[in-house]
Amino acid sequence: MKAMLLVVLATLLVETTAISNMTRQINSRLGPSLQSYKILFIPASIYKSHYAILQPLISTLAERGHKVSVLSHVCLSQRHPNVSYYDYEYDLDEFFNMDHFRLIYEHVKFVSDLADFSSHFATKIYDDPVVKYILAKKNEFDLVISDNLAFLVTYPFAVNMTHILFSASYLNSVTSAYQGNVFNPAAVSNGVTDYPKPYSFLSRVKNILVTLGLAYLWLWSVRSPAEEAISKIFPGLPSSYEVERNASLIFVHSHLALDGAFPLLPNQIMLGGMVARDPEPLPKDLQEFLAGDIPAVYMSTGTYLTVSSFPDQFKNIFISLFPKLPYKVLWRNPSDEVLNSSNLMVRNWFPQQDILAHPNLRLHISHCGLSGMQESIYHVVPVLCLPIHGDNYKTAPFVQDEGIGMSLSWLTLTEQTLNESIHTIINDNRFRKRMELKSRIFRDQPEPPLQRAVYWTEYVARYRGAPHLQASSRNLSWIAYANLDILAALGFCIIFIVYCTAVISRYIYKMFTGSVKNKIQSENKYNNHKFKSSRDLLDGDDPGGIERPGQW
Repeated sequence: MKAMLLVVLATLLVETTAISNMTRQINSRLGPSLQSYKILFIPASIYKSHYAILQPLISTLAERGHKVSVLSHVCLSQRHPNVSYYDYEYDLDEFFNMDHFRLIYEHVKFVSDLADFSSHFATKIYDDPVVKYILAKKNEFDLVISDNLAFLVTYPFAVNMTHILFSASYLNSVTSAYQGNVFNPAAVSNGVTDYPKPYSFLSRVKNILVTLGLAYLWLWSVRSPAEEAISKIFPGLPSSYEVERNASLIFVHSHLALDGAFPLLPNQIMLGGMVARDPEPLPKDLQEFLAGDIPAVYMSTGTYLTVSSFPDQFKNIFISLFPKLPYKVLWRNPSDEVLNSSNLMVRNWFPQQDILAHPNLRLHISHCGLSGMQESIYHVVPVLCLPIHGDNYKTAPFVQDEGIGMSLSWLTLTEQTLNESIHTIINDNRFRKRMELKSRIFRDQPEPPLQRAVYWTEYVARYRGAPHLQASSRNLSWIAYANLDILAALGFCIIFIVYCTAVISRYIYKMFTGSVKNKIQSENKYNNHKFKSSRDLLDGDDPGGIERPGQW
């Protein structure tokens, strides 16, 4: 345990050194900041991976002379000496003890549990004295940067403030719509699932239904309960929708190499690759374990989904298979299981990027979280996806379709299918070749993503929210945005014109048919009269109607 702690501390020192080096590079490119700003960060503390993405930006801004504060949970371990940390207390065991695998079987129940958690979290967090203290002095800050998940319950900090939203996942279609950029589901993914492009008719139907369904779940099943709880604490507060609509920027932790091309507004900034970095030397024990010519496999399921939370039916598959593989296996496995095998190294933490960069590392078995996926692309390691929730289900089919890995479903996972997939990816060099191309695209950016994040953060603070970046369409109603009122007016005009044309045509038709009919009737009457007169003459009748003598 002591040795493991030393390894973790050494790696944190390496991370700090790497960030300092990046800061020096950014300062040389951007120049020093001309003004110091007070910036408040509010990460989503329930997801350590979300905080890890923001950590380089937090540290770099602090080293550039800005007064940076972080309102966080005590579980955050990475601390920068120039940053002020304000820790609030909240028991997150309720969240971490949730059965996250339930999402595979019971989607509705999981969403219900998440909604209950958000509502409870929103109620309790504002009882904390630290939260009250920061909220009371929020007007002292020049800028607030919130994780979009934390924003669910912390949006009161952004009311009447210049603020930036940060998405650790793909750009949420609902968030984008509030910024005035409504995605067309005929071509743009809903952010949780994806289909081969171009979308077929069936794929477009699915995408539209999923997009609408997710919007409903997010707005009414998750967001509304949290907002209702907050409105009881702060009556008269603007809605979270209104506050979100006024965000100056949206930072998105993605890249076209993963997300494809789709339209973005000037204030929607892609930061994919901000956590990716060049490798540092591995600790001696890891160097010795990976030495030689035997390919290696690395497995990790993220920062909060531990192997101990796996159902036994899944856990036993890995416990049985890994010792049998002809490869070396590094398994991030924070559980009580003890596995004794010469080809297997089990720890509760590894320096992931340094391992992925090792030339013998040939496969990353992952739940396909976006950060881990970007690191795999950066270091050219094919991926075997085992998606569990959220954006995992968008990333996994992308990996499969792009040929940079494979995807398996937990519902059909067996030891045999897992074994076959591992061997296929390692022995088929085409996966690595495709990943090399994807990595070149991912790395080929006009400036480092961290530099881009620093520039736009200071830009927004410098121009006090930079309202000129915001689209005017964000203030339009759905009716005006889709031009439904114009379409309705045009439809009314068309109907009116058709109606008038029909009435006039009917009138003309009646006039014409009436005139012809009268003419025909007159002619018939004349002909009948003429015929009658002729017949009377033939019968001897006096045309004048005078009786002649002797007629009787």
